[in-house]
Amino acid sequence: PLSYTLLKNILPIGAAMILETADQQILMEERGKVEIPGKYHPAPAGGCETREWRVFPEPFRCIKGEAWEETAMLPGTDYGDVTLLGLARDRTEGFNPVFTYHSQTQLELKKVIEKAQSIAPEAAEHQRLFGVPANAEGLLQFCQQNQEKIIGNGLGELLVYGNYKFGPAWLSLARQ
Repeated sequence: PLSYTLLKNILPIGAAMILETADQQILMEERGKVEIPGKYHPAPAGGCETREWRVFPEPFRCIKGEAWEETAMLPGTDYGDVTLLGLARDRTEGFNPVFTYHSQTQLELKKVIEKAQSIAPEAAEHQRLFGVPANAEGLLQFCQQNQEKIIGNGLGELLVYGNYKFGPAWLSLARQ
């Protein structure tokens, strides 16, 4: 049945971290083997790994696990406190709602990418990692110019972050 197919392929809730680097970049990935190949999405990201309806997912634990799996970064060592910013939901591609988190690292983007490519257990999930400016103008421009390339819930996550970081006026501009 359809419900089984959806549960098998789409986790009920996902998690993504907007990770700001020391050189003021947001870590992004071009998806590879998972979800929709070729689409852009904030990294790290993944599902709250429970397909058993009786088991409650642990959202903060799952995003920290994804950070290790995709970037080989550890909380407290490689990045600071993790803050829950909100929830994003895509109704066209990703379907599942996604907890949107934020954290900062003292590492520059180049070092984060090198670390991910050298030792992250699931680095092959993405085709490539890249940065997006973590300033109001740069983020808005990236979202506008790449709207079709960003997976829907990834765009929602960037909008949640933009609202958090730059305020409602920025979000209003982004929605135009």
